[in-house]
Amino acid sequence: MILKSDKLTLWQSLERSLGYGPSTLEAGFGFFQAAFHENRQAVHDWIAETVVIKTQVTKE
Repeated sequence: MILKSDKLTLWQSLERSLGYGPSTLEAGFGFFQAAFHENRQAVHDWIAETVVIKTQVTKE
């Protein structure tokens, strides 16, 4: 996967928020399928073309 940006745009944030509706259809299957997707993307991530990246926070 090629990342286009390291931060969400306002539009992507809106798309992702509105995408929670379709993710909850059919008893939340849109969220459940993230467990099987290679990039751990759910329906709302596909809609907004986003991916969640886990980072480790270091204390200084």
